[in-house]
Amino acid sequence: MNRQQRIKRWVIGIILLYLAPVIMVAQTEAVDDSGRRVLLYEDYSWAYAPPDIRNLYWGMSIQQVMETEQVRLIPDGNTLFGMNISAFGMTGMMFFEFDQDELVLAGYLFIENHPDGDAYLDDYRAVVETLSERYGEPAETITEWTGNEREDMGEAFLDGALQLRTEWETQRSSIACGLLNDRDLFGLLVGYEFIERH
Repeated sequence: MNRQQRIKRWVIGIILLYLAPVIMVAQTEAVDDSGRRVLLYEDYSWAYAPPDIRNLYWGMSIQQVMETEQVRLIPDGNTLFGMNISAFGMTGMMFFEFDQDELVLAGYLFIENHPDGDAYLDDYRAVVETLSERYGEPAETITEWTGNEREDMGEAFLDGALQLRTEWETQRSSIACGLLNDRDLFGLLVGYEFIERH
């Protein structure tokens, strides 16, 4: 072997050495008896995938969610409700939606009792900041005026003239934070939805 061939092999060896951690990606996935996603690697090692929401994974059954969550959940058809759930420094209600006994949607509804609208906006901004730290820059931020735009956004929110929504997307989830005040819903909503990729 001549010098040029040895140098070429040495350079290729160095490149492969640096790429080895990148090449060691999960080759397949599995699900354990508790509904947790397991990543399986070519070298026969494995690791749990990060949860999709709280300690839960999309596709878990109603029974698996009830066993995993450390709170009392109330079943209602394809939905589970949890009351007095703490998240984002607030207390509210949590809900889980199932399609054919598989978890596909989850979220929080916080109905804080504030004396003025600016405090609701502060809650919204704090949750958006926390979610941005976790999921990166939002995919979309929407300010929707249902009445005349005003300078006092807190008052506009209380009057039902303003709704805010910020959205993120991960490989498996669509996440939205919304500050809503309409005939059907009042409060701060954080929702997570399974994204099915083909």
